[in-house]
Amino acid sequence: MKGGKMGKYLLMGLVVVGFLFASESDYGQAMTPKPVEPNPLQGTWSALASLPMPKYYHSVAGVIEMGGKHYFYSLGGGLSTESDNFEYCIEDDVWATKSTMPVPLGRFAAAACKGKIYFFGGYPGVNGTYEYDPVNDTYTTKANMPMSLSFHTAETWRDTLIYILGGESPYQNAVWVYDPTNDTWNSGTSFGEARRSHASACLGDTLYVFEGWAGYFINSLEAGVIDPNDPQTIAWSTGPTHPHASSRLTGDEVPDRHVIVSSCGNSPSPSHHPYVYSYAPGAASWLQEPDRPEVGDNCDAAIGYRDKLYHAGGFNGSGASAGHYVLDRPGFVAEGNTEISRFQISVPSVSKGMLAVNLSTRTSVELSIYDVLGKVIKRTEVNKPVVIDLTNVASGVYFLEANNGTMTTTSKFMIVR
Repeated sequence: MKGGKMGKYLLMGLVVVGFLFASESDYGQAMTPKPVEPNPLQGTWSALASLPMPKYYHSVAGVIEMGGKHYFYSLGGGLSTESDNFEYCIEDDVWATKSTMPVPLGRFAAAACKGKIYFFGGYPGVNGTYEYDPVNDTYTTKANMPMSLSFHTAETWRDTLIYILGGESPYQNAVWVYDPTNDTWNSGTSFGEARRSHASACLGDTLYVFEGWAGYFINSLEAGVIDPNDPQTIAWSTGPTHPHASSRLTGDEVPDRHVIVSSCGNSPSPSHHPYVYSYAPGAASWLQEPDRPEVGDNCDAAIGYRDKLYHAGGFNGSGASAGHYVLDRPGFVAEGNTEISRFQISVPSVSKGMLAVNLSTRTSVELSIYDVLGKVIKRTEVNKPVVIDLTNVASGVYFLEANNGTMTTTSKFMIVR
């Protein structure tokens, strides 16, 4: 996923995160959630085809394109006792059973790169690396990780390298960089606060590590900018804390500039939470999103694809769940709609602070700019491309919404003075 600076404006990529409180072996007093502003562009969760069997402690990775369709994969699960591989077709909303993994795994990490799925580590104390080829439905054993890990995460950068972040034992802040082309490992710059049971994402050249557990619940966000000339070098900094310190979460970036969070877990009361939050990189705070219909923690099971977040399985408070849900936001473009196509944002005249909005439309469109609290900053009605004067608008995160009366499409952007 890539974001880019354009003069004084930063087009926003958003990070998706599912926030869970700890369960089973995580103990301690959970924090009371801070009041959080709701996202003014609230979306809806919808149920999809359930997993073929209930799952938690599994890992979901993708998306892989084959034959014009798009697939992701649910691998392993349980207390390191399951080796199932289930393939989900996004277009058909259908699961298929694939060949089983070489070893049963749980509490491990997986990521897609160059059309293959890679999975790493697992509980207890596993350092194996495996490659799955979806086209041929085959597995290959690859070079072991430099250390054994569980409860870690994996993120793909530029479809070239995979970064392994955190984990245990003991609690880690280590970063390991895997090169699938050469089947080699190198160490990367460590992040600040060691943790496991966290979430992560990669947008453009920036890695994000959120929340987790280190004998206590963690609510920090750390962002690491990868040096493209030396990808092992990462410049880490901290972002705004999450409103609800959490562990055993699931999360992912949604490519088309939206950030989402899924299912929180354990606290004294209630025991598990379906809370959802989003974060736009560079923003001063998190936003609250609609709750997931069912709690789904203790998994690495969120996939962001285009404008949606898919979240399959997890621990629902009493056991493993097969529930599979997708979060769709009001700003997401309906496929096949010809009235409004996704608009592009550019800044043709930085010195004058103008924002150009290009729309393909057959009808009149109302354009609105909102701040993060939902306040309308500007509103106008157009039926052709328009340039909006933002010279007097303060720095911050904003939503640009286009509405033709029957549907809405939305983008986020950030003004940096």
